[in-house]
Amino acid sequence: MSVKRRDSKNRVLRNGESQRTDGMRMYTWTEMENKSSFIAGKYR
Repeated sequence: MSVKRRDSKNRVLRNGESQRTDGMRMYTWTEMENKSSFIAGKYR
């Protein structure tokens, strides 16, 4: 059985999603030519 990653409020984090130490979530992905991009925002 796989273990689901969770944030500080016990919500399941999806692939590419992580929580920063300041409580904001961050989603990262890789575009063509191995360029890495990210979006950060607060949980509602």
